[in-house]
Amino acid sequence: MLTVGLIGTGDMARFYAQTIQRHLPWVRLAAVSSQRVERAQAFAKAYDIPNAYGCHEAIFQTRLDAVMIVSASDTHAALIEQAAHRKVETFCDKPLGVSLEAIDTALAAVAKSGIRLATGFNRRFDPAFLRLHQEVAEGALGTPETLVIISRDPCFPTPQELATPHRLLIGSAIHDLDMARFLMQDDVVSVSAQGSWLSSVPVANEQVDGSILSLRFRRGGLATIINSYRSTEGYDQRVELFGSKGVGRVDNVVGAIPNVPDDAPFFVKRYALSYAKELTCYFSDLRDNTCNPLMATGNDGRLASRLAEAAVLSLQRQVAITL
Repeated sequence: MLTVGLIGTGDMARFYAQTIQRHLPWVRLAAVSSQRVERAQAFAKAYDIPNAYGCHEAIFQTRLDAVMIVSASDTHAALIEQAAHRKVETFCDKPLGVSLEAIDTALAAVAKSGIRLATGFNRRFDPAFLRLHQEVAEGALGTPETLVIISRDPCFPTPQELATPHRLLIGSAIHDLDMARFLMQDDVVSVSAQGSWLSSVPVANEQVDGSILSLRFRRGGLATIINSYRSTEGYDQRVELFGSKGVGRVDNVVGAIPNVPDDAPFFVKRYALSYAKELTCYFSDLRDNTCNPLMATGNDGRLASRLAEAAVLSLQRQVAITL
């Protein structure tokens, strides 16, 4: 039995708690934390968690095998450091931090402590994306040449989420940047970005609600990533990978996945299965002392954030950024 702490009490924390209790009987949620003790206590009561804390750092008072960081993005890097100092294995939802400097400081603490850090890029475990990844790995499509990823959300983020500058690139496109590396199975050497705020709703913090990213890979392959907050046709997730021997596609999934609550976030309804498979993989690795190559590491999380920061810089300067 693994004893786990959950940092955060938002939508994703609730879904993770439900997933663990439904699919992982050998994982025990022993503690939960929030910045407001009443939220932590209500969450603990709802999911039968024995310990609730009104401060994230206090969760380490409970003896834990692992901690899951599902709090606000700007708290992630510091909490990774806290876990590293206490030698607690860590799963952190993307991104690992809101700046590369903070992420590097956290990863240095992880390296010194010897713990393993996993980054929550659940789409690697989606059956459709994983099939395409395997086709590339097996050579069925030949050498990857061009990749197109379309990722459009059906609604705007919350005002709290939009408090983070460049939220579309740092908070949303980061999934697609990791997926581009995952599918092309190559490193990115340059990033170019275009973006605009096209909504009539006023916004600050240098936000864009639509963007197009162009990536060049070390072996010469190219990728285009299209992101938007304003899809009038619902959540839109598509991929086309053109290789020297063939083309692989992931079409949009329409309709609810069974056993997902009606009030779940739109992305959970699409990716519920991948989240369950990701958590099963992560906790199985901890239990069995194994290392599944599908699981995104701390370095994978850093590379995705590095690409997102390059995209922001490209948008600001209107030039391609060489890595």
